[in-house]
Amino acid sequence: MDASTHNVSSVSGEAQPQPADLSPLCCVAATPAPASWEMGLRLSNRLHLGSHLERRSSYIAVAYTMTAVAVGLNLLTPLYGMYRQKFDFSAFTLTLIFAAYIVTLVPAMLIFGPLADAFGRRRILLISVLAAAVAAILLLAASGTPWLFAARIVQGIAQGAISGAASAALIELGSDIKKAALVIGTTVTGGIALGPILSGVLAQYAPTPPMLCFLIYLVLLVPALLGTLFMTEPLLPADRRAFHPHRPSLPTNGKQAFLISTAIAAFGFAASALFLSVIPSFLSGLLHTRNIALLIAPVGLFLGATPLVQLLLHNLPARRAAVIGLVLETIGLLGTLYAASIGSLPLLLVTAVVGGGGGGLAYLGSLSLINQLIPKEQRGDVFGTYYALNYLSLGVTSISVGLLIAPLGLTTAVRWVASVVVALCLLTALVVIRWLRVEA
Repeated sequence: MDASTHNVSSVSGEAQPQPADLSPLCCVAATPAPASWEMGLRLSNRLHLGSHLERRSSYIAVAYTMTAVAVGLNLLTPLYGMYRQKFDFSAFTLTLIFAAYIVTLVPAMLIFGPLADAFGRRRILLISVLAAAVAAILLLAASGTPWLFAARIVQGIAQGAISGAASAALIELGSDIKKAALVIGTTVTGGIALGPILSGVLAQYAPTPPMLCFLIYLVLLVPALLGTLFMTEPLLPADRRAFHPHRPSLPTNGKQAFLISTAIAAFGFAASALFLSVIPSFLSGLLHTRNIALLIAPVGLFLGATPLVQLLLHNLPARRAAVIGLVLETIGLLGTLYAASIGSLPLLLVTAVVGGGGGGLAYLGSLSLINQLIPKEQRGDVFGTYYALNYLSLGVTSISVGLLIAPLGLTTAVRWVASVVVALCLLTALVVIRWLRVEA
């Protein structure tokens, strides 16, 4: 019976029923996706877009905050003459006020850099903004020289806190390291340029110059505070490391390259300090004027050329930008000294642009090189060391000129210090050129 049945079915060609395929993927290709899947996909896309917008807005908030804090650093520069008359302090006391800022700034950078790696970028940025606001309030309430010392000390804390944390945050929130270097460079130099221009114009033409200047600055800090409060924290807890006070930190790999890259910016900072020492004093004697806005205009030209050149020439390779920048700074510094010796205002303005542009290129090249060397878990720490060395160079240069003015006079003091700075700039440029040839 079984055999006959088998034969009949074989002859008739009827297919035997097959077991059902119970695999859950058997009909995926042929079955339309449920509506819930489409909704999930749309939700995922919206979440991704929302995350991208949050990071973008946080990136802008950090850049603005870096600029706002930098604006406050040089607000006092055009006002020192006014405060010297009001509080009756000497040129040596003025040097000590600046020294108080540097003495606070350098250790603050070395402390807050590791803190940013341990507790995240956002908290350190908040400390910086609040410190900048406290410094402005101290200057608003200033009734004597000690208030200026206190304000400069707090400004040192503000800048020391933001330098490493903000630089690291911009790299982590963005996707392009070279673009981050450009943003860091232009925000810092742009803020530093805007500060003296703002206070110089207000000091000359506003009815209550110091008060109005610092009130406007406090208003500028409000968006920085709000942006920092609501920004996305770029350093996840898993990427943080325990805080341990220690000596200045270098990157795990490429220590020699780090020191060369830092020297590019550090000696550029030193050259900038000399520009800012020479230009106002030279103009005061040449033009026989006390118009603060006029005296500060070439300083604004020098500082304004820095971010402008960075924006125009940001596509230059980092090392080439560094070499060209150092050479231009040297030419600008020597040209400024020569312009001061012959009393040529047009030449002074040209050399101010050349020197400022050179400083911008050198700083941009240095930052681009540094960004490639620092591992993520060390960014805040190593950036703190980087900025500490840069500002230490600036501080040593300015304080050296201040201390030598009494025995030598301004012109001789600047020439002596400038000869050292020019030699260091050219030596660093030669080292970078050799570095290029070795890797060519």
